[in-house]
Amino acid sequence: MPIGILLAGFAGLSDLLGAALVLRGGRIVSVWFDYILAYGTGFALSIALAELIPSGLAGGGETGPFWVLAGFSTLYLVDKLLEGSGEEVQKAGRGIMSGLGITIVGVAICDFFDGFAVASVVTGAAALGATEAAESTASGWLLLAGLFPHNFLEGASITLLLLGAGMSRGSTWVLVILLGLSSLLGGFAVQMAIPVAARAAVQAFAGGLLLHLVASERIPSFEGKRAKTMAILVVAGIITFVATELLISGMGLEGGG
Repeated sequence: MPIGILLAGFAGLSDLLGAALVLRGGRIVSVWFDYILAYGTGFALSIALAELIPSGLAGGGETGPFWVLAGFSTLYLVDKLLEGSGEEVQKAGRGIMSGLGITIVGVAICDFFDGFAVASVVTGAAALGATEAAESTASGWLLLAGLFPHNFLEGASITLLLLGAGMSRGSTWVLVILLGLSSLLGGFAVQMAIPVAARAAVQAFAGGLLLHLVASERIPSFEGKRAKTMAILVVAGIITFVATELLISGMGLEGGG
C-alpha cells in the first residue's frame, strides 16, 4: 500500500479512536456524560466558528455568508416550527438529526482534505531519490502527529452530539466510521480536482447548522444548578481546540480542511 494512503488512513483512525472512547467508555461515560458533553460542545462550537465557517467563507466568495445563514436558519425553523406535543417533538428531533447529518458531511469534507494533505506530502516520493523520499515520508508522519489530537477530539465531540440528540450507538458507529473513511478517501484522491465553491458551500451551510445546534440548543440546556461547572467545561473544550490548532500551526503543519 502506498505510504500516502496509509498515512491518510491513520488520520481517519484518529477520529474513530475519539468516537470509540465515548461509545465504549461504559459506565464512566454514562456517569459523566453531561460533563463530557459540555466539554465536547465547546470543542464542537470551535469546529463551527474556527473551521467550517471560515473554510466556507474563504472559498465561497460573496455567497459564503448566505450559506452560513441558510444553515443556521434551516435548523432554527425546524426546531421552532415543529416543537410542541410529543409527536411534534419527535419530528423536531428528527430535524435536528438531519441537521447533524449535514454537519457531519461538512466535517467529513474537512477530514477528506486532511487525508488529502497528509498524502500530498509524500506524493511522488517514489520518483525522488532515497533521501528526498525519506524526508517526504517523515514530513507526512509529522503532519499526522500534529493532526491527531485535533481529529481525536473532533471524533469524540461529534459522537457526543449524536448521542445527545438521541441517535442509537449503532447508527452513531456507522456515521463516525464514514467520517473516518473520508480521510482515507482523501488519500486516494490526492490528484482529484474538487471545485472549491462546491465544498465551500457545504462547509458554510454545515457550519451554520452546527452553530445553531451548539449555541442555541446544547449550551442553553446546561443552565441549572451545575451551570458554572458546565460553563467552565465548555470553555475548556474551546481552549483545547485552540491549543491543538496552535500546535498544528506552530509546527507549520496545516491540514487541507
